[in-house]
Amino acid sequence: MTSKIERGGRASLTSREWTGPRRLILLGLFATLLAACGPGAPTPTVAPPDDDTPEVAATPPPVRVPGQAAGRLLFVRGGNLWLWQNGQATQFTEGCGCKQPRWSPAGDALLYIKVGESYDELFWADRDGRNGRQLTTNRAQGLQPETKEYIANSLMLSGLTWARTANNTDRIVYSNDREGGFNLYVTNGLASKPVAVKGMNALGGGIEGAALSPDGNTVAFVHELTDEKTGGRATQIFLADLNTGSYRAVTGEAGGAYDPAWSPDGQWLTYAARQARGTETNLWLIRPDGTGRQRLTEGGKDRGASWSPDGDQLAFIRQFDNGFALYFVELNAVNGGISAGKPLRLGDFNDVDPASGVSWAR
Repeated sequence: MTSKIERGGRASLTSREWTGPRRLILLGLFATLLAACGPGAPTPTVAPPDDDTPEVAATPPPVRVPGQAAGRLLFVRGGNLWLWQNGQATQFTEGCGCKQPRWSPAGDALLYIKVGESYDELFWADRDGRNGRQLTTNRAQGLQPETKEYIANSLMLSGLTWARTANNTDRIVYSNDREGGFNLYVTNGLASKPVAVKGMNALGGGIEGAALSPDGNTVAFVHELTDEKTGGRATQIFLADLNTGSYRAVTGEAGGAYDPAWSPDGQWLTYAARQARGTETNLWLIRPDGTGRQRLTEGGKDRGASWSPDGDQLAFIRQFDNGFALYFVELNAVNGGISAGKPLRLGDFNDVDPASGVSWAR
């Protein structure tokens, strides 16, 4: 389907925006021990779903309803997976302790992270959130929970992203703290062993918020930089070539940038940017080469965006009252860029997990 944008030219970890990651505190307390014990930590392994995985029928095209998001939006409320579809919210799990759900490239399955005591596990489930199956073993075995040794030998995951390459390989990228600081790992196929992304050692860890390009060859991620003039530190969006290991920063937001998301055609990245002097966090747009920077939303605290598969809409999380709600905007091509319509709220709830973001399938 050709989008109107294309026709126009084209313990969960909490929010970095409002509270600091609890893992950084633990790493600060046990940095020496982690350096000594880190190589002994379990290597995250990804196993394929069993051969008896239920067959799923092809998903029909979404029905366009004025004022509604078209398709299936996956998000988190109260540690559980939720679906927004056809104007209704449906709860997928109960007592899950889940974060960062992501649809498969075809929308016929999903991955999510399940939070444990100082560790996280990667799970696979079918498109209805059923038949969840653990794919990693990141909990330290044979050690007393919450001890220094247990924490040092358990792994945490973040920034889950999933794409399909030209040779039909499922590529998954995420950050884990095997080496004492979050670094990017990639798997080529659900059954393959995760390996460190080339070139990332030079950054010294602190890498989160991964997002694979539609072709699976480039990963956008978040890393903190120091301003040479002011000495201030802020997170920025980087791009890394998974084939060569080369990387570069594409944003230079004074207040910091995070939560990158690719447009379906790979021509744009959207991200959340803090205002250097103020309380707003808005969604911005930029091309992968660093040109075309423009603001999409204003006047809110917005993050965790996801493009609709046709590229015509954008869903995101916005602060509402004392919590966070699900929103979307219509997109239109304008003078070589993209304009966003008025943000519209989906549902009457405001307990969405902002750090988990949104994942959109047709």
